[in-house]
Amino acid sequence: FGTVGIASLARIGWVATDRSALCGPVLRAARSDAGKGTWQPMRYVRLCRDPGEMALVLFRPEGGEVTAPLFLQPISRSRGSERRTVGGPAPVGEALVLNTGVGPLICEIDGVRYLPRGRATEAATDPARTRDELRSFAESHLRPVGRS
Repeated sequence: FGTVGIASLARIGWVATDRSALCGPVLRAARSDAGKGTWQPMRYVRLCRDPGEMALVLFRPEGGEVTAPLFLQPISRSRGSERRTVGGPAPVGEALVLNTGVGPLICEIDGVRYLPRGRATEAATDPARTRDELRSFAESHLRPVGRS
């Protein structure tokens, strides 16, 4: 009875998550290969604030080095497809980005889909929040000033 009860609870949890307004579209988009035309190529820079926090700063693919960012998307360190692994994408590169329509973006880098950890911040609609979040991530990449 214990095994059947645990399996039933897991199934109920999975159905509830899959049908929720935020998680459902993200999970379905990560699992499906349909709609390849909706994936947009973008350049990215990966930033890590703490060992558990990682975000991708997404830019237009045709822009130069002074192009303003379009999105700041927190992502999970575990991959969303294939086998799970800790780590993350390369620090700089190109990604295919899928807008789920509910806030989070799914980023595919080198054939691996990275699941979002929350809603993406759109730089054009919320520049103050984007600037604050970028500053908090960038401060973790600064080397301490002083004696070595």
